[in-house]
Amino acid sequence: MNQSITTQMPVKLCKKIRLLVDYRGQFYSSLRVSTGGFDIARLKKRFEELGYELVIQSFCEINPLQTFDGSFVLYQSSEDRDLHYKEYISDWIQYIESHGGVLIPSFNCFRAHENKVFQSLLTQNLDISKLYVPNSQIFGCFEEIEQTPLRLSYPLVIKTSAGCQSQGVTLARSKSELLQKTKRLSNSFHLRDALRFFAKRWLRKGYIPESLHRKKFVLQEFIPALTGDFKVLVFYEKVFVLQRGTRPNDFRASGSGRFAFIREVPSQLLDCAINLRKQFNCPMISADIAFDEKQGRCILIEIQFLMFGTYTLEKSKFHFEHDGKVWKIVEGAVILEDVFAEAVSSFIQNYLGK
Repeated sequence: MNQSITTQMPVKLCKKIRLLVDYRGQFYSSLRVSTGGFDIARLKKRFEELGYELVIQSFCEINPLQTFDGSFVLYQSSEDRDLHYKEYISDWIQYIESHGGVLIPSFNCFRAHENKVFQSLLTQNLDISKLYVPNSQIFGCFEEIEQTPLRLSYPLVIKTSAGCQSQGVTLARSKSELLQKTKRLSNSFHLRDALRFFAKRWLRKGYIPESLHRKKFVLQEFIPALTGDFKVLVFYEKVFVLQRGTRPNDFRASGSGRFAFIREVPSQLLDCAINLRKQFNCPMISADIAFDEKQGRCILIEIQFLMFGTYTLEKSKFHFEHDGKVWKIVEGAVILEDVFAEAVSSFIQNYLGK
């Protein structure tokens, strides 16, 4: 196994990094055990070899009176049901950023996690050569789709804002199918609210009830004739690629199980992946990208910046790096924590202008 090169001599610690773990003491995720996080001891060791002091805290241990000015802060997100703990994390990192802390990645990147609506907004104005971003529209409730003219033609893709492995992703081929599916996917029914709204309609003239379908969703342009896509992980300059085929009689590749690590990857795809990371100014990304051979272009399906699945990195026996002229294959498996620390270190050095 080709492990990351470690420093032989002790390195003088040059910068402090705060790493915030959740109530389980976990940070991000790994394949080692079910719902398991990073090996934090390994992560700490690699950061120290790179010259950083890693200070580990849980969110509830943070003192809001402490100084955050110039502090680099690594944090995570959460995929808990209804995203309650994610909202708690949001409170903390917004506070830290407003008091001078440097979030890695930025708050916008955090906001995009488990939030395809915000992802759609972030990606609509990208300007990357040979990358196409499908047109989309976002909605906050079912009633909005009844009131708003569509800018998309049928068939079109419907996506719930949260969800992974193609959960909450479906196709609508007509207006009736669109209304039926968006009404079901946006359902936020609560019996007490329904009874209260019903009573107010009888008691108050002109009363307009609140929606009982308030789960936000995205409509996205359908790209026909795609037989699959690529899961691409970028850790600063290292690119890991997994080819994913679609299910039989299905347009979705995520979660299909039809995976392959291939060495013949279009250079345009690798270029687009690196440029996505650079444009969003973050140390790492996970992107679902399809490749249109006829037009020689990449198609961005989805993107994440933290707490994404690491299968593509942990199971790959090689990755891609650019030597300044061409893309080359670097043989050997890598260690997740080492690659993560190295990506963050490169990002910080670039941030500091070193």
